[in-house]
Amino acid sequence: MGFLDKLLHRTPTATLAPPPEAAACLHGALVPRWDNVADMGKEEKATSYRCDSCGKDFTPEEAHGVWSSAADRLRRVNELPPSN
Repeated sequence: MGFLDKLLHRTPTATLAPPPEAAACLHGALVPRWDNVADMGKEEKATSYRCDSCGKDFTPEEAHGVWSSAADRLRRVNELPPSN
C-alpha cells in the first residue's frame, strides 16, 4: 500500500501480475577480451569473449560456435507464422 492510499484510507483493489519471463539472449554482440595489453586488437590472440547483452563469458571456441549459429538463431526469432 502506498503513502497516498494510507492517507486517503484506500484499500488496494488490484494485484500485481508476475513479471514476464526474460527472453533467451541471442549473444549477438560478443566483445573480445585479452589477458595481455600488447595483444589487444589482434582477434586471434583474444583469450575470451563477453556478451554485451547478458554479460556471459565465452572461450574463443565457444564464441566461434555462437557466431556460426547466429544466422540460424536470428532467422528463427524473425520467422513469421505461415499465412493461411
